[in-house]
Amino acid sequence: MASKDGRGPSIWDAFVKTPGHIANNDTGEVFIDQYHRYKTFGDTVKTWMTFNEPRVVSALSFDNGINPPNRCSKQFGNCTDGNSATETYIAAHHLILSHAEAVKTYREKYK
Repeated sequence: MASKDGRGPSIWDAFVKTPGHIANNDTGEVFIDQYHRYKTFGDTVKTWMTFNEPRVVSALSFDNGINPPNRCSKQFGNCTDGNSATETYIAAHHLILSHAEAVKTYREKYK
């Protein structure tokens, strides 16, 4: 997991370390090492995305609770806490805000 330059563990880092969440009980650490991959391949990749499938991220995490932090209304999934009617939209809103900030930072510092 990346824990450099001020980045600390994320909920996804904790999720992939839990046995049974990744096929063959792998930890998933190889799959989530985008931090180091960017430094390696950043100048050779033409198109970068700030988030992969933001709608899926908000829906699977806060509507039906499949992905961490596993929050949803009880009638929509096997969650202990959450509100699918509002949290999905709050998460999507913050994904959009963070995307906008990432684009702004990229344009100001790297382009």
